[in-house]
Amino acid sequence: MKKSMYAPIVLASLLALSACGGEESAGGGGGDVTLRMLVWGNGPAELKGEREILDVFEERNPGIKVELSHVPWDNYIERLTTMSAGGNQPDVFWMIDTALIDYVNQGMLMELDEFIEESGIKEDEYLPGAWDIGSWEGGRYAMPRDLTSHHIVYNKDMFDETGHPYPEAGWTWDDFLEAAKATTIEEDGKIVQFGIAGLMWEEMIVQNGGASFIWMGLKSS
Repeated sequence: MKKSMYAPIVLASLLALSACGGEESAGGGGGDVTLRMLVWGNGPAELKGEREILDVFEERNPGIKVELSHVPWDNYIERLTTMSAGGNQPDVFWMIDTALIDYVNQGMLMELDEFIEESGIKEDEYLPGAWDIGSWEGGRYAMPRDLTSHHIVYNKDMFDETGHPYPEAGWTWDDFLEAAKATTIEEDGKIVQFGIAGLMWEEMIVQNGGASFIWMGLKSS
């Protein structure tokens, strides 16, 4: 059976809550609360946007202030690890999805299911597959923040030159392979034009129902 060419492949960074706030977090006793948030950011524009989001949050939640700290990505994991080991972990922080299991096992993350239920957040508000990224062994420990779905674009000139039909809705992997072969040009035994570039084989495996590794094992499936 032919499989459809398109399926959303979701990559993500996550927003997580610390299992235990650092020593510098203020609050308690019914007074104002200051949450310390650690992010890596991708330049002043993104940090400015993040601060604007937090300003709206503070406006809607009187008595809660968010202290935003920024660490460049190159040093982010090291800084977060050091802060956590020293009992000074931020209350809220960005993390990459691949670190989730390690952080859960280290007791760094707070389980969020009760808070999500109270807030009314629903799974169908997120892209397919995105909801599961922050979960592990039946519990939710982080929420998706940045989601990226990858797509395929094509060069119409290359298709025109070879006379191959343009991709259409319902395109299959077989159609994709035929188009890649048709738009690959070879001269004097040397390929001078490739029919495809930038292909991520990991996404092809997932889209076809496989996985690079099985859980708790080392064998590909």
